[in-house]
Amino acid sequence: MTYVLILACLLVGTVLQRLAGIGFGLFATPLLVLALGPGPGVVAVVICGGSASVLLLVQQWRAVEWRAAVPLAVGGVIGVVPGSPSTRCSPGDRCR
Repeated sequence: MTYVLILACLLVGTVLQRLAGIGFGLFATPLLVLALGPGPGVVAVVICGGSASVLLLVQQWRAVEWRAAVPLAVGGVIGVVPGSPSTRCSPGDRCR
């Protein structure tokens, strides 16, 4: 039964991602965390969400507006580089 819930959650989240461009993590994270626990649930959302995004990018490659996408990607990388190590030194181990 748990596997059916997980697969249904991933399916609905992927459909939301495809239709609206957002929504996979918003829908899938709470349900997968309840089904799998905090650590494995978040890891599953990250892996499945990244995979779905890559598949959508491959499918929609020609429709990407690269002049808008490149600055967003650069800004994301600039934010992730200092942000990732900063979670390790947060007080109370809230981010681990």
